Amino acid sequence: MDAETALRLIDLDQRLKGIEVLSRPFTDSGSSFPTTQLFVGRRFFRTDLLMNFIFDGTRWWADSEQSFVINEQALFSANGNTVPRILICSLPSRIVAVSFGIFVATSNNASNFWSIEVQAVNDAFSTHTSVLTVTTASIAPNTNTRVQQAATTPEPGLGRVIYRLGLTKTGSPGDLRIMSSFSYRLVST
Repeated sequence: MDAETALRLIDLDQRLKGIEVLSRPFTDSGSSFPTTQLFVGRRFFRTDLLMNFIFDGTRWWADSEQSFVINEQALFSANGNTVPRILICSLPSRIVAVSFGIFVATSNNASNFWSIEVQAVNDAFSTHTSVLTVTTASIAPNTNTRVQQAATTPEPGLGRVIYRLGLTKTGSPGDLRIMSSFSYRLVST
């Protein structure tokens, strides 16, 4: 076989592979994820969840972010102990980012501030992993401030459905009012 024929066969082989990829259905569907013919980037529509998922080689991720908002303004007193706020997702998920609406009464400064930590909690509530932490140290007292923060730990909440807000006081900050919006992706291993 001469070089020109060999190049034509290679070109034909690559074109046929392209046709094979295009002939795959864009999205299969069903009420449970497939376990065979898995490849990175495979799409699957869950009919029970009415959502699209993408396989990353290890697990299935929702192809879009969801969010939930805690509209109530929770008040945490500077004079008392704080109780963690519990957040429960209906399905295993991973927090991607959080947006807080924060108001701290006087005093609030670099010596007297709140730390707000989003924690992924195990089912027994005995351990947690930090997802992200923000502080009020740089927020002017007696003002409403919006703070957005991306998750800082790569996959802390993988497969978790329970999250909580852990609040810690440094010094003697004023009362804290907080509203939250959480962005997350559903995930299945």
